[in-house]
Amino acid sequence: SYNNVDIIITDLDMPVMNGTDFIKNIRKKDKITPIIVMSATNDENIIEICQNIGATDYIHKKDFSEKLFLNKINLLL
Repeated sequence: SYNNVDIIITDLDMPVMNGTDFIKNIRKKDKITPIIVMSATNDENIIEICQNIGATDYIHKKDFSEKLFLNKINLLL
């Protein structure tokens, strides 16, 4: 994995780079490390784009719970 990172968690809306560009940049260097996107968007097209460019999973912020989050992480590690 890239720089010994076990998992990457990102949002789509960030100040310097959007989440899809971030995922694309990571995937250029690291095809293995799981990437979880956490976002408030429920746009199915955006979610599909994230999956197509290499996101491993997606959590909608309104559905967030500690249990869900930890379950997804445990499944990916």
